[in-house]
Amino acid sequence: TIIYMSRGERGIKGKSMSEAAAIRTTECETSCKILGVKPVFAGQIDGETELTSARTEDFTKILLAEEPDIVFTHWPIDTHMDHQVASILTIRAQLNNPHFFHLYFYEVKP
Repeated sequence: TIIYMSRGERGIKGKSMSEAAAIRTTECETSCKILGVKPVFAGQIDGETELTSARTEDFTKILLAEEPDIVFTHWPIDTHMDHQVASILTIRAQLNNPHFFHLYFYEVKP
C-alpha cells in the first residue's frame, strides 16, 4: 500500500487544482498498478497539509487499517512542510498503535 497525503493539487503549473489532482491521481493509480500495490489517499490538500488532532486521528485510522509490518515515511526535518507533516502523522500513528510496526525514515533531496 502507498498512502498519498494529497492528490497533488498544486503539482502542475498552469492547471487548476482539480485538473492537477485528476492528472496526479491517475499517475498514482497507474504507478501503483505497475508496482502491484494499492493506492490510498489521505484527503489532505497539496501545500496545505495539517497536523491537527482530527487529521492525526484520521491518518491513524487510514494507516492502521492497512495493518502494516513496515512503514516508510519522510524524515521529520525534511525541508518541505508537507513531508514534515506526513512524518509526524506517521509517528503519531505508531504511538497510538496496538499492533507494532517497524518505522523507517527517508529523505528527499532537493
